[in-house]
Amino acid sequence: MPGGSVTANVTPQIVSKMFPFTPIGNIRTNLSFVLKALDDISRFNTSAGGHPFDLYDNRTELGNHGPPDGASFKGRGFVQLTGRSNYTKFSKELGLGAQLVTQPDLANDATIAAKLLARFLKDKEAAIRRALANHDLKTARRLVNGGVHGYETSRTRSRSANDSSASRRKASSVPLLRNFLRVGVGRHALQQRRKLTADDLQALRRSGERHVGPVLRVVQRRALDVFEPQH
Repeated sequence: MPGGSVTANVTPQIVSKMFPFTPIGNIRTNLSFVLKALDDISRFNTSAGGHPFDLYDNRTELGNHGPPDGASFKGRGFVQLTGRSNYTKFSKELGLGAQLVTQPDLANDATIAAKLLARFLKDKEAAIRRALANHDLKTARRLVNGGVHGYETSRTRSRSANDSSASRRKASSVPLLRNFLRVGVGRHALQQRRKLTADDLQALRRSGERHVGPVLRVVQRRALDVFEPQH
């Protein structure tokens, strides 16, 4: 990179101060990959043999006017603010006048970057909420970063996490229901109510999901009739 890499002096110890609850071993394992990605020129913003960020020079939907706007208004800050129009808009909204346009590196200042992140997400909040409510993760991703690069990888990881969560729910709720079936729901209700923990009750509420059979589902309904707090 011109002028040398801005990541050259970043060490695991420095990053650990930013993320004090992350095991430093994890930081050491992954930091080199993160720093390389930050330094690399991406094929998504730079053409083969072209100058850095040339593919963004004429992105009119971002308000860019041509060279050197791609590089001048590249992604910066926590939200990776990109494009002349966004720098212009959010500079005014933060009360900075045209400073982010004339001095775009200010977007990397930690205080300004934090304000940009909050302001940018607030600006898109209603649309992001609608997309998430409709389970339209692709649109939500596009609203945040302007594209869907990496979407399939994120979706695969999300599905894996959901499958793991469903397995844990099944493990916790089905044995509980079978125990109710064995002892007889409703028998010694007051005594059982005292023994039922908050976690048990939550597992019982979840147990009507598709992983239980019809017999256990009936037990679930009866058990909730007995054990749910009365209002």
